[in-house]
Amino acid sequence: MPEKIQREGIDLAMQRGIATEITAQVLIHSTRGSTLQILAKSLHNFSERYRRFFKNGLADHQGFTFDSGSSFPTGYVLRLISDQIGHDLDVLLRINGQRSLGEQFPLIGQALRIADELAYRALQPAIDVKLLRPTTVITYLEKSAHIRVIPYAPVALIGFPFRTLAPLKAAIAGAGPTSLPQDAVETAVASADDQFNDLLALPHEIGHYLYWHAPLYSQTMRNPLEHYLRQQPAWLRDWNEEIYADVYSCLIGGPLIAHNFQKVLITDSPEGLLHNDGSHPASALRGFVYVDTLKALGRFPNAYKALDEQWRKWLQPLGIDGSTHLPLAGDKVTSIDEARVVVSELVRTILATALFKVFHQIYQLEPATGSAQVIWSQDLSLEGAPLDDLYSQFVPTLAQQSVPELALEGEDEQFYRLEEATDKILLDHLELGKTQTWLDEFMEQQAAKLPFNIPLPLWTAALKGLGWLTGPTGPGNVKTLVGETS
Repeated sequence: MPEKIQREGIDLAMQRGIATEITAQVLIHSTRGSTLQILAKSLHNFSERYRRFFKNGLADHQGFTFDSGSSFPTGYVLRLISDQIGHDLDVLLRINGQRSLGEQFPLIGQALRIADELAYRALQPAIDVKLLRPTTVITYLEKSAHIRVIPYAPVALIGFPFRTLAPLKAAIAGAGPTSLPQDAVETAVASADDQFNDLLALPHEIGHYLYWHAPLYSQTMRNPLEHYLRQQPAWLRDWNEEIYADVYSCLIGGPLIAHNFQKVLITDSPEGLLHNDGSHPASALRGFVYVDTLKALGRFPNAYKALDEQWRKWLQPLGIDGSTHLPLAGDKVTSIDEARVVVSELVRTILATALFKVFHQIYQLEPATGSAQVIWSQDLSLEGAPLDDLYSQFVPTLAQQSVPELALEGEDEQFYRLEEATDKILLDHLELGKTQTWLDEFMEQQAAKLPFNIPLPLWTAALKGLGWLTGPTGPGNVKTLVGETS
């Protein structure tokens, strides 16, 4: 790699760092402004250390040095990191702009408030059972639902589609930015005929956040799910994150989530329903993932049967059934029914391992009446009842759901805390811009210039940045370049 190109990559990274520092100072005090300002400071703190870690190891050969190989030239790696910083800056500025606009236009302000509270409601059960450290959420309008995975602050950044505004418009027209009329809530979650609701995708995106941030995934060598996956075919390992998120969303949302998601999936083309993109199960199979999760949860016999029948009925006119072949990784194929058996076992394993604490608390310890306050929908009242009846079950008490704000404390304001309406929670001395994982230790040892050569598989794991560079969506995705161990 020519030195000029290497320097361009380094200089661009430095420019991104400067831009991050400026952004931390200029974010205005809009709704959620305190959390946004601290997020920008966190990005600056983390990205400076992260960029320096790779610059010292690849370009300057200080401390830890990297066996980079021909696939990862220095300029490419540094450019990748700086682009990722820029993408996060773009998201933060977009959120800030939308929150400011929401103070003037009730439609946008109410949509963001509802999405914040629904997303936090989906996150709360994992926090309650200590699967996840206390965390807050910020949502923003985007072209599609997705999670922005960040390793440097206890905040889940979740985008949801602009089309969500349509069903809210009539309900909240003329309402003030701080009011939340009940008809707005009902309109936001209700659906009828062939419509589906994008707000109900929020628990799935929270599932992605858990995948990267729950303690079980920060200690993968001790994780029984990881051990199980090592014995499974590559195509199932490729789908693991999406299936994990599907299982969590169904665990929290119940049959309503499954019904709504089937409505989303069936809008794909016949070819698209069988397409394998390498990270998502083919849509024709994925409709059964939700069905089989409901079966494993053991609480929804009427809805399980109805959803299984509905999905088969919707696929039949498209010429798709259980014998239809699905393309898999490595030019392999299998039938939908055969793949379903393997995926169903993974669903049960996820519930018995990585998500056991949430599953046990909601479905095994709590009586049905108590867990109804946690699960977003219950079983159909009668066998054969219309599945759209599930929408009428879900009228959340959003006014009672407080979304905490991120704050800083300590002599130098270096520690995070979350401020709720009645409590201030110190996050186990979690420092500004740090991940509280092995990645922090790596960066600190390298900063001390301890001589050590890091082999390629180890530092590419650091390059993934706990999901920062390999999240489920967004620019900067290096998953196909870095690859997964098989």
